Amino acid sequence: MTAANKLEPACGADASPSVAGGPPRPQVDVVALNWNGWRDTIACLASLQKQTYTNFHLLVVDNDSTDGSVQHIGEAMPSVELIQSGGNLGFGGGCNVGIRLALERGADYVWLINSDAIADPHALAALVGVAERDAALGSVGSVLYEAGEPDRIQLWGGGRVQLWSGQCYPQRAATSLDFISGASVLLRCAALREVGLFDEDRFFMYWEDTDLGLRLRQADGRR
Repeated sequence: MTAANKLEPACGADASPSVAGGPPRPQVDVVALNWNGWRDTIACLASLQKQTYTNFHLLVVDNDSTDGSVQHIGEAMPSVELIQSGGNLGFGGGCNVGIRLALERGADYVWLINSDAIADPHALAALVGVAERDAALGSVGSVLYEAGEPDRIQLWGGGRVQLWSGQCYPQRAATSLDFISGASVLLRCAALREVGLFDEDRFFMYWEDTDLGLRLRQADGRR
């Protein structure tokens, strides 16, 4: 899967952490969760290191891999911070390890990206650009494309939820959304402090991003 934000590609034109004479660019902590997939994770990290937006910190959370991931990633990407979760905490629990660290460090945003994704060089700049233009946004998502088929949309940001039936409908065209997919989502830290992180007690894998998206929508008009 390739993650790339094509909604605001022009935002990638400014690659500096700050504009001359202006305020500093927001600090972003980028969190990639690895579980027994070090080859994909290394490729993902390589694409993240090419982002035109430069004011970010890259963090890999290893979710108790058994394939030597920690050693392989550490050797291939020695400059990338790598922490171990201490157990397989699932998607939400593993991501929360990185999110909590970002909150403790005072980051403005956390970008969660699937470790099997390849990010467009302008993706982070576009995400931050959209978020900075509307302080009511608790999250911003990406257009996701199929691996090997760069013109085929896999997911347009996220999906809709039919609460009475409990069904989720992924979106593949521009439309309003109930939640942003955790495959690539920029989360505003101020919003997370208000509504909380992924509910790792109720969700091990799947639906945790839906739950968080609904909570964000309910909080002060955030969407």
